[in-house]
Amino acid sequence: MLLYDKIHWEREHYEPTLLTPILTALQQAGCRVHHLRYGQYQEEDYRALLQRVGAMVFLCEHETQGFAYLQALASGVPILAWDRGGLWRDPNYYPHLVQFAPVCSVPYFDERCGRRFADLAGFQDELPGFLAGVARREFRPRDYVVENFLLADRAAAYLKLSAGIRHPAVPA
Repeated sequence: MLLYDKIHWEREHYEPTLLTPILTALQQAGCRVHHLRYGQYQEEDYRALLQRVGAMVFLCEHETQGFAYLQALASGVPILAWDRGGLWRDPNYYPHLVQFAPVCSVPYFDERCGRRFADLAGFQDELPGFLAGVARREFRPRDYVVENFLLADRAAAYLKLSAGIRHPAVPA
């Protein structure tokens, strides 16, 4: 099990109340855990880990692009994702400049990719079913990526978006 740790804000709160209990629960479930913290690894090490692990727990407050988790999905690694929702709480902007919601840690995701949880209680509820689903190979994360991220389709979407910016529709 790969534990991808991208907890940025309020780390002093989330480390003892979310991260440590999750590590403990995974170990108690018999998982050998590889803990990887965002920004503190080499890309080639991450790619190598994705070839060796059977699943990933993804801890992140929110994502806009999500390259790391999408790379895991493209590698066929199902994910149990912390998706707390709510407001975007970047301390540089929230609450004095921006109050934006809802946020998502896995904006490109469906039931083929894995499961989500909002808090530690949700993790404890989801973990047994997630591990059973991994063992039964019921998740198909690569199928999701192939279906939704074909280069030709993304290029067409980009062209459509850029055309709309260059020539905005005139209100009726």
